[in-house]
Amino acid sequence: MTGSEPAVSGIQEIFDFVSAQLDEDAKLATAVPPGPWAAGTGHADIPASQNTEAALHNARHTPSRVLAEVAFKRSVLEVYRPKPHRLHPDAEIPRMLRLLAAPYAEQPGYQEDWKP
Repeated sequence: MTGSEPAVSGIQEIFDFVSAQLDEDAKLATAVPPGPWAAGTGHADIPASQNTEAALHNARHTPSRVLAEVAFKRSVLEVYRPKPHRLHPDAEIPRMLRLLAAPYAEQPGYQEDWKP
């Protein structure tokens, strides 16, 4: 890079990070075998290995719900897709990108300076 080129922003990096996390969420959700998903019904078939709270949590966060959330987050993420003609310094990473990355703070690659 020459001195006349703009500095590469952190927007692409955080965009790629969030996109990869959504890919992983979708991959895991589509790999789940069919189960006793009872989201929205107020109950779940509770396997003997789970307590009531864990079963209700699992029933509420069905693969279809995860995929719906991934689709929504991808549509929001698309608004912030980096454009070559519009580079911003790292300090100007849009808050929405930081918020989309926040749930993945424990994943490898997350950067502390992305905290909202």
